[in-house]
Amino acid sequence: MDTRNIQKKDFLSAVLGFALVYAFLVYLNAIFPTQSDDLGKKIEGIQRAIRSYMTWNGRIGELMLVTFGSYFATLPLYSVVNAFVGAAVITLLFVNIFARLPKNDMKDMACFSVLFAFIMFDPIFAFGSVFYWAAGSFNYLWAWFFILLCITPVRLYWHNQNFLKSASFAILVLGIPVGVAAGWSSEFGIVLILAWGASIVYAKTKGIKLPLWYYTTFAAFVIGWLILYVCPGARLRARYFKNYCSLIDLLKLGPVKLTEKIFKTYDIFNKNLYYELFFLVSLFLLLSAVLYKPSLKKFEKSMLAIFVMLYCMQSLSK
Repeated sequence: MDTRNIQKKDFLSAVLGFALVYAFLVYLNAIFPTQSDDLGKKIEGIQRAIRSYMTWNGRIGELMLVTFGSYFATLPLYSVVNAFVGAAVITLLFVNIFARLPKNDMKDMACFSVLFAFIMFDPIFAFGSVFYWAAGSFNYLWAWFFILLCITPVRLYWHNQNFLKSASFAILVLGIPVGVAAGWSSEFGIVLILAWGASIVYAKTKGIKLPLWYYTTFAAFVIGWLILYVCPGARLRARYFKNYCSLIDLLKLGPVKLTEKIFKTYDIFNKNLYYELFFLVSLFLLLSAVLYKPSLKKFEKSMLAIFVMLYCMQSLSK
């Protein structure tokens, strides 16, 4: 009975934390003025989405924006829905790092607050451009939502393989549309495809029997990513960026030039972000280490999870 009470308190605390973040984001979305690009927009339908896919941007968020998103951004309901997506992203980020909801204690609340503060105040993330500007929200915030929603069952499965058995059918059914949307959301999805595929290989070598939804959601994610990758509009858009390289272009470079390209790209990335991200991530890791006092092995896993999730969000902001 005591355990149930504790679990109930933890769940209520997580709901309260979500509600506070949600209320704050509703306020920000509500006071943010409608952008001139969205004023006077109407629902344009599937033809507008096809034109965008063929000539400019094939991400599902952009297609949602041009078909109904710009019009939706002029309605009061937009603030309510977009804030919910934002609060869900922050909560799902915590869940994917720690494999659970925030608990009813100061340690979790501190980590949750620091994580939210990092997202909110870091200039590289461009909080306003992502969390309440319609074009940024549909292209990036909703992409984070779809991707985090898609990989959360995978994260929870590897934390406890028996945890999701009762929900296997629901995940199987919902994982297909969510997986397609997630793969369709960002070109960066190729990294998740490689990691997901590697986890399947690992499971096979260790004799772990993966549930059916693990494969169907993965297949749906790959299909969504391929829809985005073959988008003609992306190739036309790439002409405006002189340093753009497709996967085929990279393969044609050869080992020497490819190595030079990697180091050149890393050097640009390093100059822009290294000191800021190093300092902020180090503070977050230090807080986690002090509060949770994990073993070295657990600390390494936590550090890797936090770094990967923050790096993914950073990359999706591009």
